[in-house]
Amino acid sequence: MAALKELRRLRDEERTLVNIASKVSDQLNRLKVEELALVSMIRQSASQVQCTEEEENNNSNTAMGQVPHQTLKAEVDTDELYENKPTELLPLDLSVNPTGVKQLDEEEEEEDEED
Repeated sequence: MAALKELRRLRDEERTLVNIASKVSDQLNRLKVEELALVSMIRQSASQVQCTEEEENNNSNTAMGQVPHQTLKAEVDTDELYENKPTELLPLDLSVNPTGVKQLDEEEEEEDEED
């Protein structure tokens, strides 16, 4: 009898841990997508700034009678982006879905009734 209760408790713990692992994995995937979006926006912004600077240089050089010079586009590296920035810890929502908790309780009651 005690072994059965221990087995049920371990099953419940396993379900909870699987649920937490799933939520952590989902959160990690969301963060990766957000990182890619931010890197893309930074690259686009850097490209636009560089194009604007090139246009200004070309306009000023042409007005002075000088030959415009070409500048190379600098690729933004993610390591450089995070190198000097402090990290901020954000809380993760690892709460278990209330309906999931009820389902577990109902399953336990059904198993208890069967015994």
